[in-house]
Amino acid sequence: MRYSLIMRTEKRNENNNQVYPAPCSSTALSRAFQAVGCGDFDVMKTHAELEKAKAKWKVQAQICDRAEMEIPTLSKVTDRTSLLMDLDSIPDLDLYGLLNASHLDFVHDICGIVRHMDRSTYPGKLTDCFVPRFCA
Repeated sequence: MRYSLIMRTEKRNENNNQVYPAPCSSTALSRAFQAVGCGDFDVMKTHAELEKAKAKWKVQAQICDRAEMEIPTLSKVTDRTSLLMDLDSIPDLDLYGLLNASHLDFVHDICGIVRHMDRSTYPGKLTDCFVPRFCA
C-alpha cells in the first residue's frame, strides 16, 4: 500500500534550482522522528482520511466561532485552542449536530465540556458523569 504523507522532503533540480517535493517513505520519517525524540510518527494512509480530518477540523472551528459569539463569558474560562482540544478529545461527539443545535442545547454541551473535561491526561476525559446531549 502506498501512503500519502503530509510531510515531504524537498529536492532541488540542479539545472534550474527549482524545489520539487520528493516523496518520503513512512519508515524513514518514523526513524527521523524517533531519532529526535518525537516518538512514533502517525501516517495518514489515504487522501480520504486527510479530507475527513480537514472536514472535522473545519466543523470544530465553526463550533468555536459560534461558542465565542453565543457565550460571551467563555473567554474568561477557556481559550479557543483549549476548546478545540476539548472537542477533539471526545470521540463520539456529533459535531454537525452540535453545530446546528438550539441555543440551549449548544450552551449546555459547550459549558459542560469545558467544566467537566479532565485535561491531566491525553485525550482528556469527561468527569462527574457528564454526557453531552450530542454524544452519539
